[in-house]
Amino acid sequence: MQLKLAQTPSRFQKLIIDSIGHLFRQWVKRGRSLFFWLVPNHTVFDYDFTVLNKGKPYSGNLKFGIDYQFFFSQPFEAQNVQILRTIADHLACQREAVHFLDVGANVGAHSHLLLDHVHSIHSFEPHPQIFQSLSAKWKACNDASWHIYPFGLGAHEGELKYYEPASHNTGTGSFVQGSALNHNAPITLPIRPGDRVLTEFGIDAIALMKIDVEGFEPFVLEGFADTLKRDRPIILMEMSVPTRQVLGDHHLSLKSLLYSDAVLVEIQPIGDRGDFRLIVKDFDTLNPSHHDLLVLPIEIANDSLKQLNHAI
Repeated sequence: MQLKLAQTPSRFQKLIIDSIGHLFRQWVKRGRSLFFWLVPNHTVFDYDFTVLNKGKPYSGNLKFGIDYQFFFSQPFEAQNVQILRTIADHLACQREAVHFLDVGANVGAHSHLLLDHVHSIHSFEPHPQIFQSLSAKWKACNDASWHIYPFGLGAHEGELKYYEPASHNTGTGSFVQGSALNHNAPITLPIRPGDRVLTEFGIDAIALMKIDVEGFEPFVLEGFADTLKRDRPIILMEMSVPTRQVLGDHHLSLKSLLYSDAVLVEIQPIGDRGDFRLIVKDFDTLNPSHHDLLVLPIEIANDSLKQLNHAI
């Protein structure tokens, strides 16, 4: 990755960075996008930081795009954070325990923001450099309910070519070749089937999953075939052009990969402050463009949607 091009800030630059970050996180709620527009894209600082988020330490580095956004503004994909928290809180009233899987955890922002909302978190991130930032958050929180794993999830055990992000936007790395945002020369990273991992680590009764793996989602679902049928978890997943391409190239269908009687809900962000709109779809009418998708088992779909609509 080009993260090695990040520059270490001077003492004066650190003072300015910390001051602006505090100002934006605590006081300035509008006009922050103008600041990001004024900052050149190549201005990436290698700067470790720790800030408090609802009383818990959030450790990151400005060279990672998601950490950068959190430091200066708000959580990445704030609408998805709100959706996951709302669902987790609702499930906690219905179940003895809510276990959450974060597949494609990246630097661990979503996992961190789900602490205190679920009983256990299991975060999977295969890239060693990105895993370091995930690990920093995990160590800073020192929360026994959070578990991290340095490998990816897929349909089979082994190693696969991984196409690294070509910028500090670490969310664009993928086991699927073809993105213009990725380097052409891949590295090799470990991957394991989800069902086998859950059995090995004694993790069961999965209630909630987030899958964001840049087109590799079908193979993740394949590896969780037994878990999906047994537990019927709520799934928040990315549905992108690469995802559809993988489905087509491998003669797979989203319907066959999910549990029976799944209710599909498209998530439409409104603005950049965490607002959203939910639209119930079926498999034939899904939006062909890039979007996030909420998958609900039919037996709890109505109650879950009511809770989410109250949160809007």
